Amino acid sequence: MERLRLLLSELGTAGWTGALHVGGTPGGVLHLVGGRIAYAETSSCPGLGERLVASGRLSRAAWSSAVAEGRAGCRVGRVLMREGLIGQNELASRVSVTVADAAGELLRSGGAPLRLVPGERHWLGAIGPQRRRCESRRP
Repeated sequence: MERLRLLLSELGTAGWTGALHVGGTPGGVLHLVGGRIAYAETSSCPGLGERLVASGRLSRAAWSSAVAEGRAGCRVGRVLMREGLIGQNELASRVSVTVADAAGELLRSGGAPLRLVPGERHWLGAIGPQRRRCESRRP
């Protein structure tokens, strides 16, 4: 856990962009843009799409259509907003909750293997300035 925290702090300070893959169980990925966490995912937490559909905010068909159109260009978020399916502030808030849940799980991964992939982007794409810089909050 401490190793991952330290690495995230270093990546934040360096303004790094790419993906930090966390192995082990449950494993997952933290996507950083300019040293800030833009998205995080793990199989132990529902992702953004699962949350939007389960809450009734979006239909499964609307979510699937946005992903089909925007995934390859890393712009699913823009497609959702362009189609009027969700506003930027609501999307940013829902992404923040999704990221917090997934990052919390990943930070408990202990000595899991870590792999950096520079430049790897998440399919959601940039949705606004809600991203948080990776910093250690410990004294």
